[in-house]
Formats: sequence, C-alpha cells, structure tokens
Amino acid sequence: MTVSIIDFISPERLNPYEILAMKEAVSVLDIYIWNQKVSLALFGDIGNVEVVMRSAIAREMVSEFGIDWFTNEDVLDSPALKSIDSALTNVKRIGRSPQELHGKLVASLTLGFWVRLLGRGDRLVTFDKVTKKQIGSDRRIFDDLLWKPALSKAFPAADPLGRATVEALARDLQFARNRVAHHEHVIWGIPAVGQKLKGGQTQRRIGLTEFHNTLLKLSALIDPELRQCIESNSMFLKVVDDCPIKNTQNLKLWS
Repeated sequence: MTVSIIDFISPERLNPYEILAMKEAVSVLDIYIWNQKVSLALFGDIGNVEVVMRSAIAREMVSEFGIDWFTNEDVLDSPALKSIDSALTNVKRIGRSPQELHGKLVASLTLGFWVRLLGRGDRLVTFDKVTKKQIGSDRRIFDDLLWKPALSKAFPAADPLGRATVEALARDLQFARNRVAHHEHVIWGIPAVGQKLKGGQTQRRIGLTEFHNTLLKLSALIDPELRQCIESNSMFLKVVDDCPIKNTQNLKLWS
C-alpha cells in the first residue's frame, strides 16, 4: 500500500480538496500538491519584493533621518516604536557598529512594520519615567513626516502624492505573505483581512493572478527593471497553467 502526504493530514484541512476532487473527478493528492506548488511560487516572488522594499525604505530613512532613525520619536508613532523595541530584543547590540546594528534590525522587523510606515500614522504616547503616567499623546502624520521627505523616494515611479496607493499594494502583499506562510489554501483566493466587498457582508478575496499583478505593480514602483527581473524568473504562471482541474470556475485564479 502506497502512503501519501494526504494520509497524514486532518480531515478538516482536506475537506475542501475532497469536495473539489469529487466534483471535478480528479485526484485529491494532485489538487493538494498543486496548491503547494502555487504557494511556493508565490512565496518566492513575495520574498523578492519584500526584501527589496524594506531595503529601499530603510535606505531612505537613513538618508533623511540618520542611521539611528529607528529611535526618532519626532517622526515615528507608538506602534512603530513598539515593533522596533520588540525586534531589538532579538538583536545583539554590544560590539556592533551602527551600520551592523541597523542591518540586523532591518532584517528582524516584520513586513507589517514596513507597511505601517507607508500608512497614515498613529499617535505617539509618552509617559513620565518616574510615575509611568501618560503625559502626552501627539499624532504623527506620516504623509508629512515620512512619505514626502523620505519614503516617496523609495518608490520613484509612484505619484509623489500617491502614498495611499503604495500602501494598498503593500497591504495586499502582506495579506498574501501571511496566508502563504501559514500554509492556508490559496487556490480559492487570498483573504484580505479587514476588507469587505461592497455591502459589507463578505470578506474580500484576492484572486491569485490579480495578486501576482499587484505584486508586479508594487515592484515596478520601486524600479521598472525590478518588475522585469521578477517576471522573467517567476514560476507562478507556469504553475497556474499546470492546474490539474479543467473547470477552474470554482477556484479564484484570474479575478
């Protein structure tokens, strides 16, 4: 008797694949493995854009605010500073040059942190060092503090006033990365957490090719040649074309 990976997977996880396999008269294993291949192809392209994007953002933050920009309470809000503090707990600081410390920090910060810097900004809440009581709460408007002087330069092909456009693309990248990293089913689309369709009843799901186009658009805003590099090396479209299901209307691939 031949054993396959699906023999070790919970019925709850396999259920949507079994329903689809029965409906389309194909192997459950073929669909499950194909979903894995799609996820891996996506993850490779996501990783390339994520690394280049965080490097571009960090470069412009250093250029505008100095190598210790991550300590600057004049421009960062409390959620950003909290993320930085958390990342620094995993970074060895003693004996490192400012450049080495900065490099380690950039690699340790989550994608969500970099997407946050592309957002509107939140409040900086300050506390008395002795009493620990809140003594201040000032809004940090990232359009003026970060985007215009620094981060717009990380996306030179974007509209200089297009922060919200870049943020939206980066958030979709974050949604997809998290779903793929947690091994969720992606062939039915990628759930955009917190986003509803018109009418507000159903969560928005991003089709796979729609998302891949989003990824390419974001990379092109950093550098058109980056988009060309990703497209020329991507395995995504080839894997999608190898779909074992002829009737793909029950999936969410092309919309």
